[in-house]
Amino acid sequence: MTGNIPPYYKDHEIRQDIRGLYINLETSALEYYKATIMGKDPLWVNLTDVFLGKIRFRDVIDKLENKQNGERVPREREDVIDDNFRAIERIKDRDFQEQIIPPKASLKEAIDIFYIVNASGVNLTDAELALAQISGYWPEAREVFKKKLVELEKGGIILKLDHIIYILLAIAHKMGSKLDR
Repeated sequence: MTGNIPPYYKDHEIRQDIRGLYINLETSALEYYKATIMGKDPLWVNLTDVFLGKIRFRDVIDKLENKQNGERVPREREDVIDDNFRAIERIKDRDFQEQIIPPKASLKEAIDIFYIVNASGVNLTDAELALAQISGYWPEAREVFKKKLVELEKGGIILKLDHIIYILLAIAHKMGSKLDR
């Protein structure tokens, strides 16, 4: 919403910047910026620009009308665009459920709460969920794995963080794991 990198990442860790998400105000389609599709289509707007008030509904309508040589946008189409624009703006006003982990909670209880909270948000990959659980027991895990990936890349071996997690899980599965207890 703010266009800022989440506080748990550093600039150099971002390999694919996911902040350039655009929405088509007529169809509600979401995509990352593509100049050939979105460059001349005023219906495609940057979501962050909407949240920050850098673009307004009337701006979009004016650009559409200019593109149509001053011809007015039909009322039904304007209403759809307006409804979608307002729905995006209202996201800021939503209350998102907060789950507090009790100070006396065990690590397993804290991880269980993480899974419950995540279930109502963006679906994480199995590797991301596993890393979250591993990080509960070993807080430095993410940083250690990332440093190792940089070392491996210098030696010509290019892996992603998911690969490290899958390898670790394969080893833990073969040996038996206390992570599920």
